[in-house]
Amino acid sequence: MKTHRRPSKGFTLVEMLVVIAIIGILAALIIPAIWSAVIAAREHRIVQEVSQLTMSLDKYKQQRNAYPPDGFNASAVAQHLRSKFPKHDEGTATSGGPLQSLLSLTPPLTAAESLVFWLGQTVNDPRRPLSGQGAVDSYFEFKEPRLRPTRTVTLGGRGAVQLYEFIPPEGGESPYVYFPAPYYYTDASSNVVPKFYASTVAGATVNVYPYQSVRPDPSMTLFPPNQQWINPTTYQLIAAGLDGEFGGDSWAVVNELKVFPLGTNYSAEDWDNVANFSNGKTFEKNTE
Repeated sequence: MKTHRRPSKGFTLVEMLVVIAIIGILAALIIPAIWSAVIAAREHRIVQEVSQLTMSLDKYKQQRNAYPPDGFNASAVAQHLRSKFPKHDEGTATSGGPLQSLLSLTPPLTAAESLVFWLGQTVNDPRRPLSGQGAVDSYFEFKEPRLRPTRTVTLGGRGAVQLYEFIPPEGGESPYVYFPAPYYYTDASSNVVPKFYASTVAGATVNVYPYQSVRPDPSMTLFPPNQQWINPTTYQLIAAGLDGEFGGDSWAVVNELKVFPLGTNYSAEDWDNVANFSNGKTFEKNTE
């Protein structure tokens, strides 16, 4: 009488090892692609917001016939209010009113605070855009969780107004930085120096400066490597990218600025930065 061995319904050890090997190969192929897609999506969120802020700055310019000022030059801020808010009546730089309070900030309204203040904190009041009681004249919807309070300034009857920096949707805690042209100012010692933003990451402070372009400019002898500024008549809006760091301070070390897109004087942290002049991508992808 013949007996028939029933076939096994399970996997042999060899078959299981083959399956595990195939899964490992697939994972090795898929996981880097998934991670690359995640990084690209996070970068895209910053790129999109830079684009939205750019449109908001352009909208401000369309309405006021000038881009918002920063706080490096007090007379430029006062002139902006006089000429772009023609009914403005909030004193002068020395009269003790709201304008003097704003111009007396030490340090001045920074390159990060300026962006939020002019796009989201002036008041829709022709006579009192700084200290009026009307609705805020908003050009951009700053999302509250990403507004970082810095300090307060007393603006007349409006009282103490909280100043803010705005943090990108991805990356670290470094805010968007806004530099309008001209990109230099005269310091207390009458030296002509580039504008800057003091960025503090992990307890270390590094100054962020505007970037130069690849176009030579013989008049830029004070700002090596003697190239024309990027966006010489408008502004630079810069985000620190996913690493949250703008990059090393080459000006403090060798008195030289960084050149986009060549990467001259860049440090490792510069390459993932995003700006209104980086063509909708990171600095690194502008060299490809």
